[in-house]
Amino acid sequence: MRGVDPVSGGMWQRVARWSLHDQSPLRRGIVYEQINQHEFVEPNRDPESSLMRLYRDLDSRDQFDVFLDLHQSEFVESDRNCMLLLPLAFPTLADELQMRITAWGRDIIEHWHTLRTMARPLADPRAFPYSDDERTIAWFRATWGEIDQHIPRLTVEIQNNSPRTPPHHQRALMESAIWRTLIYHAEI
Repeated sequence: MRGVDPVSGGMWQRVARWSLHDQSPLRRGIVYEQINQHEFVEPNRDPESSLMRLYRDLDSRDQFDVFLDLHQSEFVESDRNCMLLLPLAFPTLADELQMRITAWGRDIIEHWHTLRTMARPLADPRAFPYSDDERTIAWFRATWGEIDQHIPRLTVEIQNNSPRTPPHHQRALMESAIWRTLIYHAEI
């Protein structure tokens, strides 16, 4: 997904932004979005990605009530197949915002349990395997920090590439998270 490393032949490194002037993977991965002639970004890790530009544009016109960020992961060597990640800034958020995010997340997870899933309890993003280094944490803070201070946001991670969670189950879990979000926020 990140492309091919020219030295090892394995998967290329994960970076928030890179340039053809400085880097040359053997093949560019689908995870990277080209933002100009030479630069590429990973959309949820760079403020200049089309995802983040779209968010800012829409929010300036419509003022979002919530942000549900949908992702997939392989959950290698995990007994779980789905999880919700709290925003990285969660401990610094206002108490009312923390309570809204927590209640919303618990509502989704409770519904996931009715779908016979192996959901992990609400998790700090640092608990996720690729979020354990300061460079990654800095990318997330730069991209999501301002958003997280004023809007409830959760990140959904659903297992892919596993017989434990076939495509129809992946879709059901994503749809459930979306519907529970709509229902929960319509009720408050």
